[in-house]
Amino acid sequence: MQGITTKQNSLKVSLLDISPHNKAILEFFFAGAGSRLFTVTGSADADIFIVDFDHPNAKQNWEKTNAVDKKPTLALAFYEVDIENVVWLAKPLSIQSLTQAAAKVHELLDKDGGSQTEVSHSTPSSESSAVKRPSATSAFSIKALADEAKKKAIKPVVKPTAIPPKMLRPEKKLVASVTETEKQSSAPAQREVSASKLQKNAPKSLKPKSSKPVISLEEKQKRWEKLCGNEEDIKNVAAWKSELALYTPENYLISSLQDALRLAIQSQQLVQIKYQAVIFNFMPKANQAYSSVDITSDEFENLCKTPVKKADVYIHIMTEKEVESANKVSEARPNGVYDLEGFIWTSMLLTSSGKLHRNVDLKKRVMLRHWPNFTRIETFPHVVRISALWSNDAFNMLEVAHNLDIPQRYVFAFYNASCVLGLIEHSPDKLKTRIQHTQEKPQNKNRGLFSRLLNRLLG
Repeated sequence: MQGITTKQNSLKVSLLDISPHNKAILEFFFAGAGSRLFTVTGSADADIFIVDFDHPNAKQNWEKTNAVDKKPTLALAFYEVDIENVVWLAKPLSIQSLTQAAAKVHELLDKDGGSQTEVSHSTPSSESSAVKRPSATSAFSIKALADEAKKKAIKPVVKPTAIPPKMLRPEKKLVASVTETEKQSSAPAQREVSASKLQKNAPKSLKPKSSKPVISLEEKQKRWEKLCGNEEDIKNVAAWKSELALYTPENYLISSLQDALRLAIQSQQLVQIKYQAVIFNFMPKANQAYSSVDITSDEFENLCKTPVKKADVYIHIMTEKEVESANKVSEARPNGVYDLEGFIWTSMLLTSSGKLHRNVDLKKRVMLRHWPNFTRIETFPHVVRISALWSNDAFNMLEVAHNLDIPQRYVFAFYNASCVLGLIEHSPDKLKTRIQHTQEKPQNKNRGLFSRLLNRLLG
């Protein structure tokens, strides 16, 4: 008697721990363009697992499940995942990446022939009648399906978050020729100024594409150490002040930069900061900052980490002549124009370098008002997981590090930079309201996100 397990063309998937936002995207894809690629089912009947490694505790839970029930896995993550039998699905998700991931999973399943096709060897004819799992290309045309889905897809318009809306209006004079561009997440986001009116008005296909430098892992790690330090975790919580390296922001350039930022926001005018031979221009309406020093350079790092006297820093609202002069300088040196939010974020990280404010209460529970805009700031390990956990509930810094099982210095760095951008909620009353609001709508949360996603896709 022959024992043959027949296979369907679509992959049976089981959704493990996934953030509500990404789960809504996947469900929308499974119901439409990906209906022939994936079929959602329970874990017992699934061919593969899908898990969001950036979601709190998701990776740890998956490791426990995988130890008992090993199956190929699609891992959603911002950073590359290199684990055996796991296919990395880079965020943000797209139809193309999901389609390509399906093909890769089919290849993994095809390699494990014994687990995919059960054949009884009691008769000679059993081998010839065995039914094999269709390959990714034979089961269906991946490219054709992607092309078909691409025609129907409508890209959602995602509005930037963080920094008050007033700061997002276009600057009329100084930055009339500045256009936005996103650099890779491991480097500070900058904005390039068009070289001429001809280039600005040229068709998109004729404009030169800016090449992104490839940064090695070693270079990234060196940069992360500059931003987050290399301090060891606190072992004696009761005497944490004696173990932890503390600093006083008022003694550094970041304090003057914060004063200038407040002045720029309140006046909605361009503000200039001068310290020795270095010049910074803050443009609040365009949410931009000009720096005469490259913020990835050793010179800027030394500026941030060296104590300064406030009397030596000159801050003032720029005159019309100064604006005209600054406009010429920006056009001549476009690489010196940064996102204002990203500039302040990086300045604080370099200043604190994983240390905490001398007056901070390490045991006080706080919460994230909203996520940082990762397209505009310089990132480091675990920022997505920290954001996800702190957005969901109130924790102190030690609890965040413990729950995520990550070095404390990354939490301290995230806290410092988020505080300077006003992203941290300290008020006990507001925290109570936020927590209640989060707990009141657990069942409608996915539905609400899915509805908003549909609204965006439908225009």
